Amino acid sequence: MRVVAPGTPTGDLFWDLVRRRHPTMDVVLRPRAAGPAGPAGPADPAEGQQADRPEAGADLLDAAAVAEERERTALDVPRLLEAAGLGVLLPDEPALRLLAGGRADAVRWHARVARTVPAGEAASAAERLEELLAGRGSQVRRTEGSALVVLHADGAAGRCRASYAPGTQLWVLERWSPPLRVGAEQARALRREAARALP
Repeated sequence: MRVVAPGTPTGDLFWDLVRRRHPTMDVVLRPRAAGPAGPAGPADPAEGQQADRPEAGADLLDAAAVAEERERTALDVPRLLEAAGLGVLLPDEPALRLLAGGRADAVRWHARVARTVPAGEAASAAERLEELLAGRGSQVRRTEGSALVVLHADGAAGRCRASYAPGTQLWVLERWSPPLRVGAEQARALRREAARALP
């Protein structure tokens, strides 16, 4: 058993997050016992995406890297908005959430911004955004229907989707970070912490 002094990182993403939210809390950590694996079925729905595998030797990210990617994702949204010609962020934007990362040991950041855009401006905004994303090396596809125009982009820096509904004149821009491998236990802890933080 070890007592972790205030202000000292614990080396555990979950407890580091708890520590930041409750700086006066004392944290006492027991050494992890090497024992049998947990229950046979996944306790978390996100774990059904890929079975837990031993993570020995895997390059897992720490809390600082997850926070850095959060910042990178949030900072990219104003660039995308500006490129599309849709103005600047409002004080409470973008709306950021931490989601499952497509596998049990990963998480990813999701940012979302919505705007009302006149029908005449939406097509040119989509073209400008498509040009920027293609210039970044993303694979861009465009889907058009009578009720919705959707622009999808996948690249090394993550995913982006812009959708426009002519009937409501609502333009929605979404940006996902790439999957961040933190380990299955840490991914569950981070998603639980993020869910508790929701209003």
